[in-house]
Amino acid sequence: MSDETIFINRELSWLDFNRRVLALGKDKNVPLAEQVKFLAIYGSNLDEFFMVRVGSLQERANLEQSKSKKEKRENKTNMTAAEQLAAIMPKTDQLQADCDKYYAKALEELAGCGYRKVDFDHLSKEDERFWKKYFQTELFPILSPQIVDSRHPFPFLRNKEIYLGVLLREKHPNAQSLGIIPISSQMERLHFVKKDGETQFALVEELVLHYASSIFGKESILESCLFRVTRNADIDVKEGMMDHDIDYREIMTELLKRRRKLAAVRLQVTPEAAPEVQRLLCSRLELSGKRVFVQKSPLDLSFFYKLTGRIEAEDHPGLFYPAARPMLPPPDYDLTEEVQKHDVLLSYPYQSIRPFIDMLKKAARDPDVISIKMTLYRMARESQIVQALMEAAENGKEVVALVELRARFDEQNNIDWSKQLENAGCTVIYGFDIYDGNYGSITKCASLAEALRGADCVLLPLPYSYDGVRLNCPLTGEELRVMDILSQADENAVIFTGKAPTVTDGRIVDYYAREEFSVLNAIPTAEGALSIAMTELPITVHGMRVGVSGFGRIGKTVSALFRAAGADVTVFARSFEALAWAQTYGCRPERFDRLRETAHTFDCIINTVPALVIDAAILGKMRQDTLIIDLASKPGGVDFAAAERLNIRALPALSLPGKSSPDTAGKIISETILNILCEKGVI
Repeated sequence: MSDETIFINRELSWLDFNRRVLALGKDKNVPLAEQVKFLAIYGSNLDEFFMVRVGSLQERANLEQSKSKKEKRENKTNMTAAEQLAAIMPKTDQLQADCDKYYAKALEELAGCGYRKVDFDHLSKEDERFWKKYFQTELFPILSPQIVDSRHPFPFLRNKEIYLGVLLREKHPNAQSLGIIPISSQMERLHFVKKDGETQFALVEELVLHYASSIFGKESILESCLFRVTRNADIDVKEGMMDHDIDYREIMTELLKRRRKLAAVRLQVTPEAAPEVQRLLCSRLELSGKRVFVQKSPLDLSFFYKLTGRIEAEDHPGLFYPAARPMLPPPDYDLTEEVQKHDVLLSYPYQSIRPFIDMLKKAARDPDVISIKMTLYRMARESQIVQALMEAAENGKEVVALVELRARFDEQNNIDWSKQLENAGCTVIYGFDIYDGNYGSITKCASLAEALRGADCVLLPLPYSYDGVRLNCPLTGEELRVMDILSQADENAVIFTGKAPTVTDGRIVDYYAREEFSVLNAIPTAEGALSIAMTELPITVHGMRVGVSGFGRIGKTVSALFRAAGADVTVFARSFEALAWAQTYGCRPERFDRLRETAHTFDCIINTVPALVIDAAILGKMRQDTLIIDLASKPGGVDFAAAERLNIRALPALSLPGKSSPDTAGKIISETILNILCEKGVI
């Protein structure tokens, strides 16, 4: 038996799958509202199939036809790309014929349930007056007719958008032109009218088609139809990855723009277009007649989702499957406590996602939480998970999100969310490709031992560890232990890290403790605080009343920057020396014990002291519109629980240099390390 008789081609097999989806649109065992949903699913499935699979096959067939690429056969059925395309089209034709029949039957059954589709070919005089008035007042003013002739170019036709096409009679004998009107996706597509105890619904494109003569003139129209173009959407991300200096998100944004203008792969028409119209469209879109699908059902069945939403809202439970509700946890269930005891697997949508969202929201406000790391693949349009992550970042937590920008047809949504996450202060990573060999002057090593062998200098993360045992390297895909590095590094190597809690190995140097590092790091910290104040408060920095607690390196830099921006700055400090320096900076000096009685006068208070100085008593004297920015390292200097009770915004703003000015922060670290190496005589 030959391979061809054993195996089914992947693309033809997929069409068989979609046939089974379509069959559910006529299955008597399926409730009526669910049947029409399956018709809509069938349509969206077929759209994606043409955009991705047919688009990819068409590109390959074009290359093979031009002889620029060797003919490649599919490895199961030995079919070329052109042969697969030739087999797909008649099978799709048959599916469309079945869809038209199931659609007509569904309309009959919907009418029996009180939901009747408006038939514009058979309107009563009363209905004619109603719909004509609606067209003239609501639709006609926003339509944009275009003429295609020798003087006017053929317009770009958007992917999956519906158009009205009209063949027009010209003044000259035998001369014809094409009129095109986009039925914008921004228009309300489905219109409902209550009449005679039933709900009537009308499609906007059919309404425009019915009154086309009002736009072009009755005597001018020879033929009219509706049509819809499907374009290739199979973008190749590798094309844009040649220049590694370009932001991956910018690459995806550019590729999405390019996708909108890729080649057409399908043309849908209803009712059947005049040969002249079909010929012109195929010529302009570079499509063969086999890619034209004439159908009796609407060009886009997604309107069924809105219709079933209306049916559900009007309480017809018998037309739907019983509602599936996710399993809810007990009322006193706390996922935060559970995951501290053992791993928890949530199976969504069978279990409620609410405990996870509640845990994220709780973590965003918990002063003991310092870091949240998460992978995001597909995000909802109104994602509560993303909102919780942004709140956590705005509260000063370190939030790292690994976002997949290539989630097919959700790319733009993920790009938009990634920008909002970054604006909130999250670190957004787009995933990594695995490369072999060299990264410029950086060499990738196969093992830790190979990387450390012969190294004069070892640079560890900041902070190097959260527990003193495991290295802080969440993106490596493996666990590295601090002792493994210390034991395998050369005995003469200098090992750099930041925020080392205890240093027991003489080779370890904590660059975070260096004075020049702290002084230079104060600049991006102060700029980050200024950015937060500008974003969070509805007033200008100029004239803003700002209180700064503490006058060390960061306190001095913050005071100077806000003062330069026109703020009225008061400095609270304990030593007379610090108060004298504050006065030389042009700030109003005050002893710390005056903070409580003057707290109500400030628009913004910035704390730099890593000990509790802004307690419940001081918070109780503040106005609710006062913003508190805590720049101090853990545990901070603000009673955040009291601030939340009093409805005062208190933001823990840790790690601001890496968030507000990451390039500068990296440069400060590198310069500090070079200074240390110079002192040690290594360079």
